[in-house]
Amino acid sequence: MRKRYIFFLFGLLVISGCNKKPNPSTPPVSSSEVTPLSVQISDGTKEIYELTMEMGTTQSLKANVLPKTAPQDVKWSVDDESIVSVDQKGTVTPLKSGETLISASALTKASVTSSIFVTVKPKVEQLGVGKGTSIDDPLYLGFEGDDPLEIYFIETYHIYADSILMKKGNVEVLIDGGWVYDGLQNKAFVNSLVTDGRLDMVIATHGHGDHYDAIPTLVEDIPSISSFLDYGLAGGESATYKRVVKDRMEKDGSHYYSAYDSVNGLNGASKKYYFTKDFYAEVLNTGQYGADASASSGNDQSVAIMFYYKDFKFYTAGDLTTNGERYILNNELLPEISLYKASHHGSHGSNDQGLMDKLNPYSVAITASRAGQYGAPPGGPSQTNTYNLDGKSGHPAAEAVERIYKIPRISLNLNVYWNMYSGTMKFTTFGGANDVVMEGLGPKKGYHDLGITSGLPVWNETIQDFENKVTGEEKLKFHETKVFGFREYEKYLPAWYLA
Repeated sequence: MRKRYIFFLFGLLVISGCNKKPNPSTPPVSSSEVTPLSVQISDGTKEIYELTMEMGTTQSLKANVLPKTAPQDVKWSVDDESIVSVDQKGTVTPLKSGETLISASALTKASVTSSIFVTVKPKVEQLGVGKGTSIDDPLYLGFEGDDPLEIYFIETYHIYADSILMKKGNVEVLIDGGWVYDGLQNKAFVNSLVTDGRLDMVIATHGHGDHYDAIPTLVEDIPSISSFLDYGLAGGESATYKRVVKDRMEKDGSHYYSAYDSVNGLNGASKKYYFTKDFYAEVLNTGQYGADASASSGNDQSVAIMFYYKDFKFYTAGDLTTNGERYILNNELLPEISLYKASHHGSHGSNDQGLMDKLNPYSVAITASRAGQYGAPPGGPSQTNTYNLDGKSGHPAAEAVERIYKIPRISLNLNVYWNMYSGTMKFTTFGGANDVVMEGLGPKKGYHDLGITSGLPVWNETIQDFENKVTGEEKLKFHETKVFGFREYEKYLPAWYLA
């Protein structure tokens, strides 16, 4: 009995000890002392560590002191107050272009601070139009944006044609347009890229309809054009194009420059045309340009141009033939380049081996639709038009393909692309790097694998096209496609690949 009593008293002592109230003079333990304080800066939805802003905008930042049970009062500060200002509500206002740090400090403990890196860029807008003939007077006055440079080799549909659009932020350059039918098909695409309503330069390489016919159609909905550069407005067949140039010069105050004047420094023209300070074009002397509008305007007179954007270089020359190419090789200081447009759709009478080897491009782009027949009406698939469905005939010519794969760089990387199977080809250089990324947007015309149907074209009423259309090759290099094999071009690949 006594033992039970002792145990009972001991139990009471234990229970009373567990329920003992704390001494009022002892301060409670703070959760903020258990969990270290930190400051988290967010844009209202997620934590951020850097912020890019444009002049003329504001940004509201939020600072959370963690843990959430801690006092939430913070003090905002900025390292360089000439670049941005920040009020104590976290509202950031850009003052000038530059880079700085914005910090938020917990007031309860000043050493607990978080910072983000802020970059302020000029506002993307065109403030005016210069002549473009010097680096201090570029065509685009203002800040065009820091987007990558994109080059679109636009798919054409009526036999062979060229149409190229270059885009760097708000700067756009159109080189040729194809036939009128091509312009009708591609006008909406061009309009979608010229987002600021202004083309900075329109270039017509020479007076053949597969290059300049569609220019009036492509630009008819573009509100403004800053400049024109062409072969010299020669030839009576270019009356519609000439009228567009004249009307735009009167309406927009467009500048007009000819290739002949450019290479000779006449009539206010220049060998180089600056779109911005670091994006410009140089007209190369082919020795073939005519001095006046009565001169010839054929393939031989095609305008050859080198485009520069930082380390990136792009050569394009319409349908220029071997004589002009060799003149360039012997009379111009040529760099190694990033991108080469095969001249005259990859014709054997162009694409001189010496010039291509000197340029030594990182990539080659070939522009030629699947060959149709001259005089045949253009349009979509037709059961009665079976000509060249498998793409075996037409440009690019075997001789040119053989020479292209002998280019030193190309013989190693095989970076050759053709818009017949890719559709519109988009080449992108990020930050003006020497290399490019190619993305095929998918062909609307394309070609067919007739081997599956015993070499016969088989019309499918349901899809309103011939069966066995080749798909899925949009991003492939030329040598990886079926048509490369159909044309028996494997023999032109380098020995290391064939081994």
